[in-house]
Formats: sequence, structure tokens, C-alpha cells
Amino acid sequence: MCGLLGIWDPDETSRLYQVGRLLSALSHRGPDESWSSSWQSLTIGCTRLAIVDVGRSLDAINPEGSEILVNLNGEIWNYRDLAETSPNVDGNSECEVIRSLYKQEDLKLSARLDGVFAICILDKRAKSLSHKGNRRGSSDVEMG
Repeated sequence: MCGLLGIWDPDETSRLYQVGRLLSALSHRGPDESWSSSWQSLTIGCTRLAIVDVGRSLDAINPEGSEILVNLNGEIWNYRDLAETSPNVDGNSECEVIRSLYKQEDLKLSARLDGVFAICILDKRAKSLSHKGNRRGSSDVEMG
């Protein structure tokens, strides 16, 4: 179990204060680590309950300067199979597999994922923020 958050607010001081409060409020959902990253007027973040790739931090999974940031709540049951059978997949955590597949397939990747999940993908190149869930629906938000 993890927690995801995203805040759009041009006032950076207010936004970062709200993010801090939300990360604290979500800490019971992900007691092992919390992470956030800002881009323009948006900050996304998550709390993590480390089950997969326990020894790695969220900073390693979403490296500084990355053009595509991935937050995941849930579990992708077939991520190892996808990592083995898909070309050019970097890393072996669920988020790294999702990022690599997104680079290759865009949002079509969700059709290949098996599990119970909610994914937030911030693509700085395309200036888009997308949310995908496990076959029960999805909603996209475009940033301008």
C-alpha cells in the first residue's frame, strides 16, 4: 500500500507546505519512505511501503533530472515478465519497468499491466500528467 498525491499551485511556498502536510497524512499508507518532485507549478509525491526492490530508494527509482516520473500505488504482478520480454527495459522495479514501457508505448502500456494499481506519470517532454488504473478506468489531465 502506498499513497499518491499531486498539487497544482503557482504559489510555490503554499504548494510545498500542502505537499508536506499531505505526505505526513499519507505516512500510514507508506511508512518506509516519502518522495516529492516539483516541475513548473506542479508537485507530485508519494509515500512508499517497500515490498518490491526494498533496498532502493524512490530517488533512485525516479532519478533527479528524469523527464518521466512514475508514481505507483498497488502491485504490478507481471512486471518481471514484462522486463524480460520487452526490449530496452531499464531497471527491475515496477516503476522502472513502467517508465521504460511508457517511453516505448506511451499510455498504451496499461493494457499490458496485470495487477491492482493506480499509476501517475508526469511526462515533462509532453507536458502531460496522466493517471491510469487497472482496467476499471483512467483519467488524464493535460498541463498547458
